[in-house]
Amino acid sequence: MKYQLALASAALAFACSVTAHAADAVSQEVLEPVAAESRIKGAFEIGGWANHYNQTDYPRSDTDYGIYGSAFAHIDVGSGFFVGLDAQGEYLRIDEPDDFRNYQPSNAGVVGASLNYRSGAVALGVFGGVGGTNNERHENKNGTPYVAGAQASFDFGSATVFGQIGRADIRVNEEDSGFTGTFGKLGMIYGVSENFALALDGGYGRAPKDYEDEDDSGKYWTVGLKGALKLTDTMPLFGTAGYEYRKFEANTEDSAFEHSFRLGVSYAFGGATTAKDTFNPFQTPITPFRAAAYGEVLD
Repeated sequence: MKYQLALASAALAFACSVTAHAADAVSQEVLEPVAAESRIKGAFEIGGWANHYNQTDYPRSDTDYGIYGSAFAHIDVGSGFFVGLDAQGEYLRIDEPDDFRNYQPSNAGVVGASLNYRSGAVALGVFGGVGGTNNERHENKNGTPYVAGAQASFDFGSATVFGQIGRADIRVNEEDSGFTGTFGKLGMIYGVSENFALALDGGYGRAPKDYEDEDDSGKYWTVGLKGALKLTDTMPLFGTAGYEYRKFEANTEDSAFEHSFRLGVSYAFGGATTAKDTFNPFQTPITPFRAAAYGEVLD
């Protein structure tokens, strides 16, 4: 447990350091101020989280509260290529350290990077990330828990459509529970104005075996809506509000669903100035890590 909390905390610390070091690196180059600013854009966000859950293996319905944080930076490296760096972390307060096995996972964290190429309105790339969640053991028989895949986005001006497909290998219990399988995500970010933007997305993942027990399958579905509204004219500070529905299923025996509500603040930096700029279409997925922990919860 301490190991996983430390990993989630490290994800948030990494997020802050990414933004600081990336900005410093660009400003040190021999560039005009405007050109330097345009080389990097990103945002970081922190807020509170209320998660209502219900699951069938240990019948209980309740709401837990916690905090979350995320950050990303996109750095233009020339000739149409840009590098993405990002991190996410989430933590729920659960009364006892081992209660996640009965109720719901309490923490997850991921740090990721991507290499992307943009041509006109189209951007294509590959990504990878490592992270952790509630875990019975510190070891992972398949190595470091990871996600990796390919991504694409299409920019239509006020709207950006994006998608990701990939594979995850995240073991929670060395012998059986975890998420080793494929996932996908599809969404759209819409800038209503420079000061207000909305994002809608949905995701699906499937582990064909070893989800809650050896050879048993598992899957998840998600759908989410989020908004960002500028709070002041003097700085790029935005208020954010989001809702996400998640369902996790182990075979046809047990399932869990969550209603997740978040309120936070986001600060844009570099060339990011609008509400739409605070959304990252190429965020490294964190849901497979939460799904992996649910393999143990539903066992």
